[in-house]
Amino acid sequence: TAVLGFALDWWSKSAVFEALGPPSGESGLPPQIYVLIPDWLQFNTALNNGGVWSLGAHYGLATNTVLTYFCAIASVGILIWAWFAITPGSWLFPVILGAILSGAIGNMRDRILFGGVRDFIQFHYKDVWYFPTFNVAD
Repeated sequence: TAVLGFALDWWSKSAVFEALGPPSGESGLPPQIYVLIPDWLQFNTALNNGGVWSLGAHYGLATNTVLTYFCAIASVGILIWAWFAITPGSWLFPVILGAILSGAIGNMRDRILFGGVRDFIQFHYKDVWYFPTFNVAD
């Protein structure tokens, strides 16, 4: 699950960012948005160097660095937990831990290589309400 989840995360981010370009405003060009369901769901590239919902993003590199270390520690913790907690015949718990691990490793990779987590999935209601942009691993 962890390997498959990480591969899906890496592939989806790479494909969308290659198709739509850098996050809005980074290139000086207007954002390219791919609408999936008009007024509800679209792809729009973003780089989040903060935490959940960009919390702490205003601290820039410091937040990204702390969260990179957190991802690394969480990944090791999940592996240790899995080593001792998974029993023969169990399937749901290993799948869940693998999914969480893939998200932690995928986001850590982004933080190291890009200075933040690459997000692109954006739910919204018309131009009235926008849910924070996220990615497959989230």
